[in-house]
Amino acid sequence: MRVFLSYSHADKSFAIKLRRRFEENGLSFNDPSESPAAGTSWRRQVEEAIRSSEAVLLLLSPRQKADESQQLTWMLALEAAWADSKPLIPILLRNAELPAFVRSGASGDSVQAIRIRRSEDLGPAVDAILRTLGIAPEKPRRRLGGSRYLNNISSGSRFSRIIESYPVVTDEDRAQWRERLSAIKQYAEQLKV
Repeated sequence: MRVFLSYSHADKSFAIKLRRRFEENGLSFNDPSESPAAGTSWRRQVEEAIRSSEAVLLLLSPRQKADESQQLTWMLALEAAWADSKPLIPILLRNAELPAFVRSGASGDSVQAIRIRRSEDLGPAVDAILRTLGIAPEKPRRRLGGSRYLNNISSGSRFSRIIESYPVVTDEDRAQWRERLSAIKQYAEQLKV
């Protein structure tokens, strides 16, 4: 299974560690920075990497506010989740907050996210994400029938300390997101030039 991992440059070392754990379990990654196409814009490369992935993982950190390129990546990921029903799995580091756009893409009453507070949470977090993607950690590539979000993992399981539920987006959240989305679209138009 090919996935796209979105992360800020400040979290690159943790993203590499997380990626290695997933690769040990049979996942591969679409990373536009590994093989940049000459003459192709950064936006197009990210768009193609997300489009050709089967799932998108969002590594969200409390360290800094997302810059415009990170927000553009999130917008492209959300569009892929909506258009292609790709799994969109938020991974919250320490005390990071779940962005409103993730909740806006959820169906039902809540959306779930993985919380990694400390290094001991990494193994259970990887296992929970693999199960959501339909891959049993002990037997890579075995399909378990995942969903768009983490809703197929029971809260009473061994994953309960790292899985958090959030209500779907409110009208207030939607209004704030529309404002941000407008700014992101303007930035995206500038990148096309």
